[in-house]
Amino acid sequence: MSLRKTGQTVRIERARAGKIIFNNKNSVLDCVVSKQTETSAVLSLRNTMLVPEVFELQIPPGGESYICETVEKSLFEIGVATRPRRTLQQ
Repeated sequence: MSLRKTGQTVRIERARAGKIIFNNKNSVLDCVVSKQTETSAVLSLRNTMLVPEVFELQIPPGGESYICETVEKSLFEIGVATRPRRTLQQ
């Protein structure tokens, strides 16, 4: 994994496996997380049509969990704004 600091943002350069979770945790889609910063990420998957505008993203094995809001969407990629899951409980 490499880190690149661009201005005030640190971006993680390594692609990682992730899980998109929605529909009251009844639906799960596998994805690849790339271009991740503290507040955004790009998710790649086979088809983005089923993904809602707001969803949970989990990145195993460390169990990182984020709430994501779709910013940009194409057929195979979604650009999202992220915030740590714990912010919902505060």
